Amino acid sequence: MIEDAERRQIDLPRGEGVGPVNFSRYGTTLIATMILQDTILVGQIGDGDVVLVRPDGTLDTPIPADTTLMGAETRSLSSRDAHLIWRTATMDRGNGGVLIAATDGVSDSFDGSEGEEFKKFITSMAARIRDFGIESVADSLNGWLDRYSELASGDDMTMIFVCINPSGEHNESGADPAPENPDAEPRQNTLSAVW
Repeated sequence: MIEDAERRQIDLPRGEGVGPVNFSRYGTTLIATMILQDTILVGQIGDGDVVLVRPDGTLDTPIPADTTLMGAETRSLSSRDAHLIWRTATMDRGNGGVLIAATDGVSDSFDGSEGEEFKKFITSMAARIRDFGIESVADSLNGWLDRYSELASGDDMTMIFVCINPSGEHNESGADPAPENPDAEPRQNTLSAVW
């Protein structure tokens, strides 16, 4: 927390005789998904975005923004009632697609009414995955997110994308395919897989 306060240029009391710095509750948001045989389950506490880009280019956004909050206010895991503020949704796995989950720092980097510029970015991410492969996009994503943070929101950014096969499509073992290249080094800001 101290590092984050310094990064945001918040003056902290320092010096001899200054007691410990007291922070108010400081929490993180959470997005969770579970991909099942025919269904995709989504749960969320706080802000961020979950978008499923279908093979035909349509976007499914199962959890709308929380309109009860003002400005940059959000809920988090440190909220006193965190266990009660889950927002959940289900989606039909159908023809599959690219499931993208991102922290609010990503969408906050794009202008436009109704999030249209962010939607264009998400659509272009799915197209890049289709055209260049999931590993190629994952290898480039950290640089892109760093640049968006530097030029736009200034916020931390995390993005996860998963290619989802159509419902009922399995490998020879009868199970969903394992992630590509399971021995690859984990990435700091990205996760990619095929399910």
